[in-house]
Amino acid sequence: MESNIPTKRIQSSEDLKFWFHSDAYYYLTQWIRLLSLKIKQLKNSEECKISDTVQNILDILDQLSNLIDETPPDNQPTRFGNKAYRTWTNKLLKKSEHIITSFLPEKHSEYNSELGVYFLDSFGNSRRIDYGSGHEINFICFLFCFYKLGAITDEDLPAVILKVFAKYLQVARKLQTVYNLEPAGSHENSGEYLYFRAIQYIHEIKTGPFFEHSPILNEISNVATWSKVNSGLYKMYLDEVLSKYPIVQHCYFGKLLPFTDEIRKKREKEFKESRKKEEKIVKKEK
Repeated sequence: MESNIPTKRIQSSEDLKFWFHSDAYYYLTQWIRLLSLKIKQLKNSEECKISDTVQNILDILDQLSNLIDETPPDNQPTRFGNKAYRTWTNKLLKKSEHIITSFLPEKHSEYNSELGVYFLDSFGNSRRIDYGSGHEINFICFLFCFYKLGAITDEDLPAVILKVFAKYLQVARKLQTVYNLEPAGSHENSGEYLYFRAIQYIHEIKTGPFFEHSPILNEISNVATWSKVNSGLYKMYLDEVLSKYPIVQHCYFGKLLPFTDEIRKKREKEFKESRKKEEKIVKKEK
């Protein structure tokens, strides 16, 4: 029987060409775009439908936040990487079996181990004591798996970002600040929007003029409309995150996010068939 446990497939920068044509890349980029559209003009405080699945994920994230409170940092002089973070991850692993088996209803239980890999690798690396964009990607993949299985629906998507992903970012930032995780790679309204909250967090962890330590973000203030900010950040994410080998080498691929390119092949086949039909019509007209 084929294993449902995802594995890493991007072994070198040469594999990026396969990654860009993979079904996983297509699913992930379309998923990010869809989520972005679903929360257009919505605040974090917006009323959202909270399904049982969404509430379960929120409850689990609350448990992880409480686990940080129960695991104070060690008194050590290092700049990055408090070793108490490893204690926290060990506690998470002990709870992981119960957490993972609660993800999906019985009819989809065969995929729990697949979701578990994405989830457990969403909160940093205990060996390196760091956290980066690759871990955030894993959480995005984790959420996509629910959607692909139908465990969350289009109606749930505003809550998936405004509640679940926002809560995940709170936990991730709490881990970074409490345990000084090495990076792997405010105004009153700042809590109402994910973008402003991210800017606020940058102000909290960096010192000096904003235009010096975050020049690209500073330039965004000159962009005329929020739609252009959104499209620009999306393109930047594709170029600066999903196209970088040091980041995507840590991505996992399984049944729900396969490294195959069946979607591309299907589209090429449909395109060729469409062209043939057009050519036949043109010949008949002549």
